[in-house]
Amino acid sequence: MADAVLLKDSPIKESIRGQFQFQAFNVFNHPALDIPNASGARCVDCSTGGVITNIDANVPMRQLQFAFRVEF
Repeated sequence: MADAVLLKDSPIKESIRGQFQFQAFNVFNHPALDIPNASGARCVDCSTGGVITNIDANVPMRQLQFAFRVEF
């Protein structure tokens, strides 16, 4: 998984500063595939054996987050 952050600082007044943030988690959105069906161990010629039908539930999909922060 690859994460990325873009930050942009902007002065608002002499003692106040704003910061725009863009954060992306799992940037390339590669799916983590779950294990294949177990029916393939019993039947080699079956069409449902060894088929991957789900993604791993423990790996999050791509998430994007925007924020604006004010420091004073």
